[in-house]
Amino acid sequence: MNYRDLLKKSLEASFGDNFEIDGIGFFEALAPPRPIRESGADGWLEKPVAYVVLKAKDPSVDRIPQMSMDMHFNDTTGPVVLPIMSNSPQIDAAKSSGLRPLKNLEVIQTVDLRDMENSQKGRPIIFEIQAKADGIVPELPELLSGYMNAIPGYELSANGIETRPINLIEADGGSSAMKSMMMFNQQPQKIDYIQADETGAYRLPTERSWILTFTPTASTVGSAFTFPTLNNKLQGTLISRQFLDMDVVKITEPSVAVHARLLSLRNLILTGIACLIIVIGYIALRRRKPIAIEKASLLPTRITPMSVITALRRFDWENGSTLSPTQRSSLIAEITKLEQTYFGRSESVDALQNGEATDQLRGALKRWLNLVH
Repeated sequence: MNYRDLLKKSLEASFGDNFEIDGIGFFEALAPPRPIRESGADGWLEKPVAYVVLKAKDPSVDRIPQMSMDMHFNDTTGPVVLPIMSNSPQIDAAKSSGLRPLKNLEVIQTVDLRDMENSQKGRPIIFEIQAKADGIVPELPELLSGYMNAIPGYELSANGIETRPINLIEADGGSSAMKSMMMFNQQPQKIDYIQADETGAYRLPTERSWILTFTPTASTVGSAFTFPTLNNKLQGTLISRQFLDMDVVKITEPSVAVHARLLSLRNLILTGIACLIIVIGYIALRRRKPIAIEKASLLPTRITPMSVITALRRFDWENGSTLSPTQRSSLIAEITKLEQTYFGRSESVDALQNGEATDQLRGALKRWLNLVH
């Protein structure tokens, strides 16, 4: 007969109507009983059997219901079944009882920043919390402080918190001791059974975990992710870790640096405006500055037939593609005429005085520069 299954069914039948049963755990079967005084009388023994975590379904629940458990014995006449009824203490489910007694609290928090640049996944930050203690691990707001505002530019919505079920850690010391006793010529190992605390209660170790998903907002992303801190009303150890590639690294600092994405909505707008101003300025300088440079470079320091013809040929090579066919033909004809006038066999150059020649050369050069610029 499996007494654990019978007791579990009895607990679920008795408490299921008014309570949510978050977990049922059992103590070691071979744990020795503890002598106690009941109503001032000695001779009583106390032995923990089960540890049940309940949550009232309605604030109006004011009492834990009775449950029955059959005790099976054998006497000289045969098997005897003795039904036992539990007590029914009053409770106040309308208000929180605060932090429950617990010992050996250990919290491990791990941040994952690897998907901050993954737009397909929404650039989330994943933060996992694992807590273990002897007794009931409190709810997340009572366990840690500062997790809601861990990083600017990200928010933690109500549906971004995944709460996993409570896990009761059952010690298998009793079954191990029983197996050891059944082995030939072997003594059972010494087992550290769970003892009652200073309040007289037996508490199984429990584990709880949460997964928090931070999502980006339109605000500028902060430069660091700040780890939450342990509630100042609790005593325990807090370990911070971070995923780096495929490894998990322990972090001793209160925060880790964040390579924030620059493409937030606000940064996109500001970056777009800045780029537009830069492009407009560049185009304006591109149109004005080269003209001044070209004009200055095309004007020779001394007006001579050779310098003017060279300047016009350079002008044709650099700007000929921007001229119309008629203008290009006129420019080439102008260059040819100057070459024949000053370097051909024609004697027309002798008829020109020095001043007239200089005015003719300067006029030809300025005429083409002013035509284009």
